[in-house]
Amino acid sequence: MLLKKLFIFTLPLLFFLECGNSIIQNDASDSSKNNVTKQLHTENILTNTSNAISYNVQDDDVVKFLDNYDKPNKDIFINNTSRGGNFHLVYDIKLKDDLGVTFPSEVKGNGWHWVRQYADTDPINLKWYGAKGIGLQGYKDDSSAFVKAIDLIKSKGGGKLYIPASTSFYGFNGDGILLSDNTEIYGDGPASQIKHVNPESATFYKGAIFYTTTYGPINSSSIVREPFYPVQDAEKGQNYVVVNSSSDISKLAVGRIIGLGAGYFQKRNIDKKARFTQFELNEITKFDGNKVYLKYPLSVPLQTSTKAHSAETPSPVIVDVNGDHTMNKKLNVYDRITKNIYIHDLTLSQADYNMINNTPYNAPDNPSPVIALGGTFESKFDRLTIESYGTFGGNLFNRCEISNLKIFSVRKFTDLGYGSANTKMHDIVWQYKLSKIPDSSETSFVYLNDGTHDIEIYNIKASGDWNGINLFAIAGGGHDIYIHDVDINLPQFHNPKRVAIMIRDDDATTYSHDIKFQNVTISVGSIKQFIQVEGTDQVMDNKRIVFDNVIFKGRITNKQANSVTISNSPDVTLNKVQIPEGNILLDNAGAANIEDLDAPESNIINANSNGRKLKLLGSKYRALKNN
Repeated sequence: MLLKKLFIFTLPLLFFLECGNSIIQNDASDSSKNNVTKQLHTENILTNTSNAISYNVQDDDVVKFLDNYDKPNKDIFINNTSRGGNFHLVYDIKLKDDLGVTFPSEVKGNGWHWVRQYADTDPINLKWYGAKGIGLQGYKDDSSAFVKAIDLIKSKGGGKLYIPASTSFYGFNGDGILLSDNTEIYGDGPASQIKHVNPESATFYKGAIFYTTTYGPINSSSIVREPFYPVQDAEKGQNYVVVNSSSDISKLAVGRIIGLGAGYFQKRNIDKKARFTQFELNEITKFDGNKVYLKYPLSVPLQTSTKAHSAETPSPVIVDVNGDHTMNKKLNVYDRITKNIYIHDLTLSQADYNMINNTPYNAPDNPSPVIALGGTFESKFDRLTIESYGTFGGNLFNRCEISNLKIFSVRKFTDLGYGSANTKMHDIVWQYKLSKIPDSSETSFVYLNDGTHDIEIYNIKASGDWNGINLFAIAGGGHDIYIHDVDINLPQFHNPKRVAIMIRDDDATTYSHDIKFQNVTISVGSIKQFIQVEGTDQVMDNKRIVFDNVIFKGRITNKQANSVTISNSPDVTLNKVQIPEGNILLDNAGAANIEDLDAPESNIINANSNGRKLKLLGSKYRALKNN
């Protein structure tokens, strides 16, 4: 109750976020967003709301001043823009001093504390905890402040952390900080910068500043592990699942985030990399007998598997991702998925050398993204500047929005791995960052795999000297993916073995389908192929892969080779596609629909053995050859 008494901030406007059905708050219209941001993130104005006696105290003297204050006043105001505010003296032996909100009073004796007065709805100011924002010289104070501020938010079940702008940056060093549900972290825009000053220091994922989950890519740290609770088959759009065993119901709870999976398989037959071909996160809203009702209708069907490699979990299952059943030993926390995270108006960066001892970075693997591992539900990441190696990606982004990012990176734009679903990424500017550490990643520029589904990526611009591998790759059963309004300009990209857009099937049950590229321009120096759709040996109908108004610029490394190959995938549409050179091979792709193709230097080779007829209308090409 003490923490609810008074306000020390005057906020001209409350900000709310809506992501899915989860609300953090937003009264501002899009047209006034920039002005609102400037108003909201101005350095907080201290107000002596209680008319208490006021003292002027320097930043570094606040703790000592409160510790030794011996006058009879129980309410005082410290006039200091960083650590000041209204404080009330209380006696409570259970209170713990964190030197940000609660301070000891040594002169009064054990159990006496000065408690900062603020409302629960007010943001926590990082500077309350002694953060400096002066660059490398303050990294110890800054790192400690981040940990303590996030700990306070966790103890309250959520809250806001405000990072004031600085003339330099806030230094961070360590393993990263695991966030809790209902957490908002924001600043004044690019001038509120957090830099991981020694990306080698971490023992878990190097260079991470924030974690939204601790689940990793292999079984020992993966979401695809027991306990599984078997459920009956369910249709797409169904708002409940039926649990087979009544005893499993008692292990669940209303409000818990769960995984729903079907089609268990070992990725590339690797024992430590289990996946589900159909998977999503959802939230339990109520129980009715053995029925578990869900916050969102199922976006995928859950069907019993008949494949031999799925014999371990033949039926669909609930995966108890937030049951607090497994301890992550490296971070000493229970593995969890977080929900309702909102990170915005910040710069997150990593040093490309050890700034603490001025030595080169020499770790065997490159740093992770600054926001690591994914694992977020109903969350938003907006108006961020990211300068790092890994950019923005990971597993298990569900019902999230990632938008308005400026990314400067050596590595790929994004990698949405297994379990990511119902998420949008848009309005992104990516630029290659020249770094002392070269990119050793073998992941494509945009990589969607392992059952990733219902993903929309749009309004993307990329430029610079990046020269990685494939540009867009969709594999492992990725489906219901819409990529549009994209401009990729990489004139220094020269790779004789790679592909601009690759869509690959793993087998007859883990195949990619329902994919659309629209209004996409890809400019490269040279590349092996522009499009490669690799179906399995089995010809599958209704895969629905569409290329609409897709323009390729650049050269292929062998003019006599195929710049486009479509294999065992008859339900492919090429509409208003421009190919500068190289042949177009349709291998068992009869029934493909080609219209307004602009490929005057290309032969179309129709190698069709399934008796279906190619649809070819209004197109420019050199010749049609039927094999």
